[in-house]
Amino acid sequence: MLKKIIKIISKDYDVERKKDVKYKNQDLFEAALKEGLFDPSWYASKIGKTFETKHDAFDDYLYRSRFSTISPSPRFDNESYIRTYPDVYLTGMSPLRHYLLHGRSEGRRISSEQERWIPKNTLEASSELSPKAEDLKIAIVLHIYYADFIKKFSKAISKLPVTVDIMCSAVGKKTQKKALSVFSGLENVREVQCVCVKNHGRNFGPLLVEFSQKLLKYDVFCHLHSKKSLFSGRENTQWADYLVEYLLLNEKVVINVLNAFAENEEYGISYPVPFAFLPGWVNHVLKNKENMKELSERFSFSIPSEFLAYPVGGMFWARPAALEPLLSAGFAYADFPEEPIPNDGTILHGIERSLGLMAVAGNYKQLFYAPDGDYFTEDDAFITFHYQKETLANLRNVLLARQNVSFDLFDTLISRECYVPDYAKLQLGQLLHEKGIVSSAQEYVALRNTAEFEIRKQQQFRGDVTIYDIYARVGELLGVSPDEAKTFADLEFNLDFNMIVPKDEMIDIFNELIDNKKHVFVVSDTYYTVEQIIMMLRKAGGICDCRFYVSSQEKMRKDTGQLWKAIIKEKAYFVSHNSHIHVGDNVVSDCQIPGDLGISTFHILSPVDKCRMMGMTSLLQRLSPDDEKSILKWGFLVSKIGRNPFVN
Repeated sequence: MLKKIIKIISKDYDVERKKDVKYKNQDLFEAALKEGLFDPSWYASKIGKTFETKHDAFDDYLYRSRFSTISPSPRFDNESYIRTYPDVYLTGMSPLRHYLLHGRSEGRRISSEQERWIPKNTLEASSELSPKAEDLKIAIVLHIYYADFIKKFSKAISKLPVTVDIMCSAVGKKTQKKALSVFSGLENVREVQCVCVKNHGRNFGPLLVEFSQKLLKYDVFCHLHSKKSLFSGRENTQWADYLVEYLLLNEKVVINVLNAFAENEEYGISYPVPFAFLPGWVNHVLKNKENMKELSERFSFSIPSEFLAYPVGGMFWARPAALEPLLSAGFAYADFPEEPIPNDGTILHGIERSLGLMAVAGNYKQLFYAPDGDYFTEDDAFITFHYQKETLANLRNVLLARQNVSFDLFDTLISRECYVPDYAKLQLGQLLHEKGIVSSAQEYVALRNTAEFEIRKQQQFRGDVTIYDIYARVGELLGVSPDEAKTFADLEFNLDFNMIVPKDEMIDIFNELIDNKKHVFVVSDTYYTVEQIIMMLRKAGGICDCRFYVSSQEKMRKDTGQLWKAIIKEKAYFVSHNSHIHVGDNVVSDCQIPGDLGISTFHILSPVDKCRMMGMTSLLQRLSPDDEKSILKWGFLVSKIGRNPFVN
């Protein structure tokens, strides 16, 4: 049933609007054509659509390119322009429009179309709704916090090729009244239920409290909500525009999704691939392992270790039967956190990431839609494709375009020769075991880590501690003098220092930025002192003429957000808020948290993540952090593989 479809669309583009009707984008259109930056036929074939005129094709591009990676020609890559210049995204302007009006004169670079993800298998598309699809009983479930979305949703629903029922939750009676009036006036809507709710549980609260049992009577439903907040913390609607376009507004997509549900009972949930201008790490579990663990135990599904496919943004089509355990769970508003809630890490974020997993656990399949290429597919390789195509050259270009660049240290600029962070502790434990101070090296590692936990607990996990703070407690546990304990601390550092190796390609970029007079600094959560960190970086060949933000000295950590907030407040650091980008391997402390605070980030793969992405999970399973032979063999391989953080 699944097969690759190559679409060839031809159209006579000689017919244009009447000459007496002035085309509003004429100057822009002519410039784009003259420079070969817009190719109407090529563009139409990319999105699987025909247009009556070249102007229609250009207008479609200007609209769609605000929230899509689809490029206007092989000479201009939409996504690359946005990722290189994220300030363009914040304007809400089409990338090509921005380049022609502003970017070209500002000296901004463009690139030819880059490699795009092509699924292994695709579902044969249709332009006609099947008889079975016409008979589906369909519900549209909407949660409206922002009243201006009522118009956006009603426009999309009015264009649906089927008749539907609407279940709507609205925050506030005024919004409820408006929604009920607008939706009731749509010709293809049979019934409208609109309840007034408090802003509790976001979009999933009303779905699972107000409508869950009613939805079980339907064949399929589409769930959407009024979304404005992005991962950066700024408000805009491009993400919502993308989801509404490829869930409801685009008739071709709707037809094929409904046909798929009608013709194949194995499909349980369907949604577009993640919004392209989100970072690659959006497909990660992030802070949700604990709340997903609780859900997995309740609903019997398995959790991936890191990356996974899920409807990013919480909007999707689904077969109620595929989510029946969730819909029948009897949720109450008390099960969800009160506002304001954090950007991640709650049961709501856990549910969002668990939807596809629940469907698959019930023997249903996920169906994805990729607008760039017009693909319907079951292939979920898109979740890591961003990392498969990323290169050192692109990282270098992105960083050189910024004035302020910060780097994480461990597994970003430097690594350990045998990867395992606790190996120095294990070696120290062996020495102490030989002196009869501890019964085994493994016992010492446990004692050492217990001491660190206890000293952090004494400080109520506020700020951070130094290696000497930790070893003061180690000394108490071992019954040795403070001076001897300090000697042990220095010995652990020296053992770790001896294992430090550079991530050569990253060090080269780091040094080049400093040579180019960029404002470069290092941000690290560590118990080592600034002096010790400088020694490690210098050993790796790094130029140390830069600012160091080290948690042990600053008494603030980046994984709590405190250190990032302090950095932002430094007037000497910020010339322009958008001029800063941070590079690191930890998806939470190096990407998600600074991203929520408005700092651009560039996620690189840690050695472990790279091994997983290259299908080397078995290698990681052989690596035992408390066995020296395993560390020397398998840890050495992990470090070698992970030196270059890119797959290519």
